[in-house]
Amino acid sequence: ISCSWHGAASSTVIEDAIITAASKGPDANGCVIFCSVGDDSSGTVCFPASLPSAVAVGASTDDGLPALYSNSGSQVAMVAPSDGGDQAIFTCDVSQTGIGYNPGETERGGADGLYTNGFGGTSAAVPIAAGAAAVLLSYKPSLTAKQLTSILEQTADKIATADVDPNGHSDAVGFGKINLFAALNAV
Repeated sequence: ISCSWHGAASSTVIEDAIITAASKGPDANGCVIFCSVGDDSSGTVCFPASLPSAVAVGASTDDGLPALYSNSGSQVAMVAPSDGGDQAIFTCDVSQTGIGYNPGETERGGADGLYTNGFGGTSAAVPIAAGAAAVLLSYKPSLTAKQLTSILEQTADKIATADVDPNGHSDAVGFGKINLFAALNAV
């Protein structure tokens, strides 16, 4: 599940829904709930990524470096590519004229305005993490949520250069940048 949003205030309704999905999921294997850590350059991971049942996802740049805006903290599990370097994420945009990231300019993703090359933040990183998990699950559907998360963490590219604990975790980038190729080879 991709929760590419975050908020300052906690909600028991949202917390209960995440706990239920994470613990039950399909075939009682649990669902992996990927959540945005926030984009405030803060040392605090935002709700709901701060929940123990969530997988907190931060952002890296297209250069493979930690994105400076991505929040940090002990809950950060991993990062995925986003903006903050030379390029942002190219994706679909709102299909109504004048609304969204691209108002209809070729240099911003296309004259029709249906695509944008300017999407970013941890809101762009989270769906990439969820997509990588979906590929792994399509390859091996029997993976539990815990196994899936562990594989993504263990096969991540180690991009942190400082403040890495003995387990390989950094508050800035978690266990590193998602590497789907390595994860598939580990399954």
